[in-house]
Amino acid sequence: MATLLLTDNETSFRQALAKRLEEAGYEVLQAGGGQEALDLYRRHRVEAVITAVLMPDRDGIEVIQEILGRGQATPVLAMSGGCALCGLDIGKLAQRIGARRVLEKPFTADVLLQALEDILGPGSRGIPSSRGEARHAA
Repeated sequence: MATLLLTDNETSFRQALAKRLEEAGYEVLQAGGGQEALDLYRRHRVEAVITAVLMPDRDGIEVIQEILGRGQATPVLAMSGGCALCGLDIGKLAQRIGARRVLEKPFTADVLLQALEDILGPGSRGIPSSRGEARHAA
């Protein structure tokens, strides 16, 4: 079973996604912000990171840079609500720095699950993890 790190400061959205991912057979670590995500990433081995881009403490761009800047091959999926007011294409920026996929909010659980299978490979939900250290964190 693949272990995922899911980061989003919108608690109800994050918890709903985590529940759906768990129902699909993934183990999910949750973080409410970028710094918490990086702390969890350092303590646990995960097969993929799903992160919101815009967050108040450390944003998703910093999370992606920190993870991929360590030479890690962990696939990252970025979630963006867009940034029409700031005039930036946050999704393109996330991809330029290494996110494998960017999903624009709102998206369905099926779209997320398909994106995960695309970056992790078919059957990623059913593969037992030898990591043994996956825990749920709020």
